[in-house]
Amino acid sequence: MASNNIPYMSVPGSITKILEKIKEAGTPENFNADFLSTKLGFKGGNYRTFISWAKKTQLLNSDGTPTLLYKKFRNPTTSKVSLATAIKNGYTELYSRNEYCHELDKKGFKGLVMEATG
Repeated sequence: MASNNIPYMSVPGSITKILEKIKEAGTPENFNADFLSTKLGFKGGNYRTFISWAKKTQLLNSDGTPTLLYKKFRNPTTSKVSLATAIKNGYTELYSRNEYCHELDKKGFKGLVMEATG
């Protein structure tokens, strides 16, 4: 069965840029489009898809409030582990098909995504 729950962004390189800005900014009460554009400097609809991505990876709660995982991501000593956890949270479908999907080459990973999404 094909999955529509795999998080993605139309501008994939922006995930890294936004995550780096999150580390520099204070933790908001609510991570919304205003915070993304005003505090982090990412304006426009393409960047707003980050909010959905962050919810699916459990960095944000469904109401936009930052989770404990978000706060751990901001901490330099727990940042890498928390990001790995977030990726596994968001891409459960891929990890259930191949627990080492993060080690696949580009062609193998693309095939796995195509298999999962139909």
